[in-house]
Amino acid sequence: MSIVSPGIGHNGGPPLREPLRELYSPKDVEHILSISHAQLYRLLGEGRLTAVKIGRSSFITRACLEQFIASLPVAKIGEAA
Repeated sequence: MSIVSPGIGHNGGPPLREPLRELYSPKDVEHILSISHAQLYRLLGEGRLTAVKIGRSSFITRACLEQFIASLPVAKIGEAA
């Protein structure tokens, strides 16, 4: 999994992909999953995502994020959520 940077790529081309990181900030995870701040903290509170602390900062590990995504149900096209 990689995140597309919000900027424009070299010479006005498509956005560049950032290398995989081991830790993502809550804001990064909200962007990656396209969820709100409240939804992220709901998932953390339910234990569906877990955070690690470095000093006063919280991060979600890449492994945790990948595991969460893999656990999501597969949607069938044309079915309601």
